[in-house]
Amino acid sequence: MLDYLSLLLIVIVIFYFLLYDKSAIKKKCLSLPDLAKYKEKKKALNKVGELCCYNCSGRKIKVHSVKFKDKRRTVKKYYYQCKRCNVLLWRSDTK
Repeated sequence: MLDYLSLLLIVIVIFYFLLYDKSAIKKKCLSLPDLAKYKEKKKALNKVGELCCYNCSGRKIKVHSVKFKDKRRTVKKYYYQCKRCNVLLWRSDTK
């Protein structure tokens, strides 16, 4: 009986991380500003004028892609994240 309960718990955890967690990332991605609005933030550019993280001023940024299902097609969008502090920065339609 204990084996079945532990197996059920493992399945629930896998379900959460594979399905539910992706929808949370999609919601966060849609709530991010686009690049033009991000540049308007106070700490988005460093002294040289380069894009950087507003939280830690890090310049290393990684790109992630998320697929959204539209009515007729699948749309791929990108969001950018700081490598140092893992803060989500902005979203974009193109890489």
